[in-house]
Amino acid sequence: QKYFSRCYLKNPKWQTPVYVLVEYPYVDKIYRDSYYLYYSTKIQEHSRDCIRLSFFDKSLEISDFDDPNSFDHIETSYLGFTVLRPIFPQIIGRSIVSPRAVKNNEFRICSVKVDVTSNALKTSVSGFPHASQDGETITCAETSILNVMEYFGSKYPEYSPKLPSIIKSVVESQSFERTLPSVGLNLAQISYILREFGFGVKMYLLRKEIIHPKTEFLKLIKVYVESGIPIITVIRNDSVVHSQCIIGRSNISNKTVDSLVNWADYGNNVKVYDFADLSVDYVFIDDNHPPYMLGSLEYPSSFYTNAEWTDCEIDSFIVPLHPKVYLSAENARTYAESLLKKYIAQLSILKNKEVVLKVFLTSFQVV
Repeated sequence: QKYFSRCYLKNPKWQTPVYVLVEYPYVDKIYRDSYYLYYSTKIQEHSRDCIRLSFFDKSLEISDFDDPNSFDHIETSYLGFTVLRPIFPQIIGRSIVSPRAVKNNEFRICSVKVDVTSNALKTSVSGFPHASQDGETITCAETSILNVMEYFGSKYPEYSPKLPSIIKSVVESQSFERTLPSVGLNLAQISYILREFGFGVKMYLLRKEIIHPKTEFLKLIKVYVESGIPIITVIRNDSVVHSQCIIGRSNISNKTVDSLVNWADYGNNVKVYDFADLSVDYVFIDDNHPPYMLGSLEYPSSFYTNAEWTDCEIDSFIVPLHPKVYLSAENARTYAESLLKKYIAQLSILKNKEVVLKVFLTSFQVV
């Protein structure tokens, strides 16, 4: 059963109108894995099939998918997909939506191109994976891991996307209790799972005995995000503990850069500014919201309307690094600052200049 529907979405984040191709029944690999792992064993009967919604920015007809002259038109208008699971109310499953579908898409994110089919026609979408938790086989922590693994597994040959049952098996190897229904994962478990999946994990906690004061703690997040590395964060207040992904930041204007305040004096009348002091919004993947929510690192739950989420702060974060990346963000910042001091003192070319210090991790190849 397949049909098109013109859909005006109420959420002001999304473009309108959006044209939706509805496909049923649809076999989703993530939900089907959870189904055989858990839902098929419950007394209440659950369907094993899903609905898939494919989004387009132009009006199409079903007949267009059989017309070779329309294929390019379909490809350019495709905005991604969302899977609807048959487990009300946790129906939002695996999704990859193009930033083009979002009204306010003036941001830069970690993005991966994924090949998909729509009505059996091959197409592709670039974006960051997103899903909501089902509350029983996957919570916010497992969902964050699934999203990160699909991103890396679709982009790099060293990794592969994972299923809920795989995460469960890794957790079970270190657990003395049952793992279904899931009660969530702590920071050490998330870090251990990512390490088992092939990453050289770095873990940061906002505690004085572990890491620097909050301003320096948030600067490390900025270094990793600026390096194009999606990170998993844990936010909390007195009543909430929740996992999110940070995958990018909003675009930076000249006016924003001009607002920087002089950060350090290294002599030779050189004014030094720290790029990490810029006040910009960051892009969050939160399983309680649509993809690409914008908010500040100081207030990572600012897009929540529920008062229970007020005053959440980033308590800790995990960085899935390639195992051969040995330089951490804090060491990179220290090294970059020492080099800058040295060059300012020795090179007159920087005298009376303004310098913006922007630190990020990268790689190079010697030819």
